[in-house]
Amino acid sequence: MGSSAYNTVGYPPTQSYTNYDGRSVNESNAYKNAAPCPTLFVANLGPNASEQELNQVFSRCHGFLKLKMQSTYGAPVAFVDFKDTACSTEALSHLQGTLLYSSPGEGMRLEYAKSRMGMRSKKSK
Repeated sequence: MGSSAYNTVGYPPTQSYTNYDGRSVNESNAYKNAAPCPTLFVANLGPNASEQELNQVFSRCHGFLKLKMQSTYGAPVAFVDFKDTACSTEALSHLQGTLLYSSPGEGMRLEYAKSRMGMRSKKSK
């Protein structure tokens, strides 16, 4: 599935820049924080970003299951769950840097979440 499928609703990807090793800046930063996981962490959202808008973007991705948005500590962030790691990896590579209508600026920053949505271990008190 090409990235052009995501551009038809007005969500163009941001311009891609290249590092000295030939990889795009977005690609090199996307995978550094966590091991591949079926859940993606979405940041760099504007204060007016909505769950509905994010659902419109991510529901087009193969294997999309659910999305949860949080804005407890200031800027909103979201977690997006997919059927498996292959689906989340495909979404990450296609949507990294995508601009939202509600979030002018650099575009979304996507990373693998530290754990799968709803599977975080509870620490005993």
